[in-house]
Amino acid sequence: NYQYYFTFIDSFVESSEIAFYGLMLVVKYFTNSFTVFLLVIAFIYYLCLNYSIAKYAKYYNINYYLGYLLFLSMFFNYSLSMNVMRQGLSVAFLVVAIAINYGQKNR
Repeated sequence: NYQYYFTFIDSFVESSEIAFYGLMLVVKYFTNSFTVFLLVIAFIYYLCLNYSIAKYAKYYNINYYLGYLLFLSMFFNYSLSMNVMRQGLSVAFLVVAIAINYGQKNR
């Protein structure tokens, strides 16, 4: 459970999720609030998706709002944003990487 890890993390943990635990430590250092941690995760998640959808909308010449609505209405959006936060962040970063790759291929 993420709240348990957030509450009892005091130093860097040897794990494969280095960036996630690092983010936990940074948020805990400044606020020590699990709610703020969830807010930071949601902000990063939706910022990455917003950037990617804007790039795709420009590349494919489609309506930005329609693309955003389509992603938000998909069945896994809520699950990725709250239930499996680490995997949701990794998917968001993957989508950003693909969007950047699309922009570089066509130059």
